[in-house]
Amino acid sequence: MTQRARKNTTERIVVTFVDAAGAPKSGLTVAVRIRRKSDGQYLNDGDTWTATPGAEHSAAAVDATNAPGVYAFDFAVPDALDEFDIRFDGGSTAANRFQFGVLRAVAEGDGDLHLIKAVVAHSQEQTIATGVVTVMDDDGSTPLLMLTPGVDDELNPTKNVLTAALS
Repeated sequence: MTQRARKNTTERIVVTFVDAAGAPKSGLTVAVRIRRKSDGQYLNDGDTWTATPGAEHSAAAVDATNAPGVYAFDFAVPDALDEFDIRFDGGSTAANRFQFGVLRAVAEGDGDLHLIKAVVAHSQEQTIATGVVTVMDDDGSTPLLMLTPGVDDELNPTKNVLTAALS
């Protein structure tokens, strides 16, 4: 799934690693590899971009006691409109060793504009049983927004109310 973040900001990316039984896996050394899609260059630990992967960044445990198995990396999103492939490697003892994602750097407000355009132009689905409306991204399968129906007053309803929740 692609995550959007404003360019020239810092985005916290969080992943969870588990063992073979599905229990949270603490004490890992988690390597983070970031590849810029526009030119295929890799971000090395010294915050330089190179043609081949070098020293990778590390993700840190969020809280080994209260959030075991959860690791985070703060990515300084460059001041450029681009996409970045991100790979987390939890090592061979993690059952879900590799986790992948894509981060798309957008201009100020582009994420909001994208959502507005999606509501107007992209597909929407309504679940008959619940009445929930789901606004889909332009790929037709990624939910962006869910509208849950309700009424303004349970005892004496006068109008239907849709409550929005971002997916």
